[in-house]
Order: sequence, then C-alpha cells, then structure tokens
Amino acid sequence: MRHATKAKIIIISWLTCWLLVFGLICSADLYAMDGKFSWLPNTETDLAGYKIHYGSASGQYEHVVDCGLPEMVDGLVTYTIPNIPDTLTYFAATAYDSQGHESAYSNEISYDPVPSAPQDFQAITVTVQVQVN
Repeated sequence: MRHATKAKIIIISWLTCWLLVFGLICSADLYAMDGKFSWLPNTETDLAGYKIHYGSASGQYEHVVDCGLPEMVDGLVTYTIPNIPDTLTYFAATAYDSQGHESAYSNEISYDPVPSAPQDFQAITVTVQVQVN
C-alpha cells in the first residue's frame, strides 16, 4: 500500500536564523551597548589614573575617556564606557601620573559589532511529496 505524505520545509540561511534568535533575545536598541574594560593595575606610587583611547582606525584614536582611578574587581581595574560606537572601533589604554606624564599605548583591541540585518530577506517554502511503499 502506498501512502502519500506532504511535508513543508522552510529554508532559511544560518545568518537569518541567527538574526531572528538574536532579535528575540535583545532589546530593540541593538547597538546601545556599553564597552566594559578590565586590565591589570599599574604599580607606580604616583599613578593618578588611566585613559581609554578609541577611534575608527587602528592606531588613530579620535576619542579619549579619562577614567581616573576606577574601582578594582577581583584584582583588575574595571571601567565601562556607555554607548560605544556601532562600527568597527579600536581601543587602547594609557596610564598617567600625578605630574601629568602619560604612558605609551597599551596593546590595541578592536570591537566589530553584529552586522545589520539583510535588506532582501526571503524565506523559501518547499513542498515535498514522499511516497511510502
């Protein structure tokens, strides 16, 4: 005896699936994220604070945030910059002493945000008929 079974299959790219799940988890303001930084503290006795430098190109920092002497958590200095840019951004830190002398830049890190949703998304529905003998 033959039985015909119909099945519907929805084909969605992995990126679209990820974006759908991510959109359900996150709030509507996807890119209003805080940059949370932590690093080992300097040991100089005249340490007065730290600065976090950031910009849109490696080694070129258009912005600087004076962190002062932030709190320490579990032996690390921690600082949060609210609303970091939603584009590829490069960061480096410096330390400064009580006389205003500033150190060289730390190692650079970068932040590359989640890509925006595709503009021409389509879900394709395929109907498959299966014959069972």
